[in-house]
Order: sequence, then C-alpha cells, then structure tokens
Amino acid sequence: MTRSKYIICFIVFFIFMVFLSIVERAIQGSLADSGVMAFFNALKIFVVFIFGYFCVAKRLKYIGLNTYYAWLIIIPLFGFIFCIYLCIKKSEEKKIFNNK
Repeated sequence: MTRSKYIICFIVFFIFMVFLSIVERAIQGSLADSGVMAFFNALKIFVVFIFGYFCVAKRLKYIGLNTYYAWLIIIPLFGFIFCIYLCIKKSEEKKIFNNK
C-alpha cells in the first residue's frame, strides 16, 4: 500500500473511531443498557483488529518490513506512534535483477 493510500486509510480509520466514540457517549447518556454498550465496544475492537491490522500489514509489506510487526498496533500508545511512523516512512526501491 502506497504512503498516500495508507494516510487516507489512517484518516478514515481515525474519523470512524471518533464517530463511534461520540455515538457511544450519546447512547451511554440516554440508555443504560449494557448489551448496547457491549455491542459498540465489540464493534470498536473488531474495526481496530480487522481494518487496522490489514492496512498496517499491507503498508509494512510495501515498505519491505515483516508483516508480523503489524501486531504492534495492539499496544495503545505505541501502536498510534507506529501508525504515524508508517505514514512518514518512504518505501524501499524495488530491486530488479537482470538475467544475463
């Protein structure tokens, strides 16, 4: 995944998480149903795991790093800093081998 596509995905991901937090607080203020709150918490976790993990894994593969580093996004503050690092890191040049 190119840097520009990753930055767009990161911004969309961040806006979606802010939106879910706002909806969660609105529901928390009006409804005290623990089932609805559990649903929104599960939705956040699902979005972070699926969307975040696969976007970071694609970006890591594109810049030439091991995709196992995508698990670092699970660590709360370090994961956010790691995602910012991936926005800044330039991709490596593709090595072309000549068969002569």
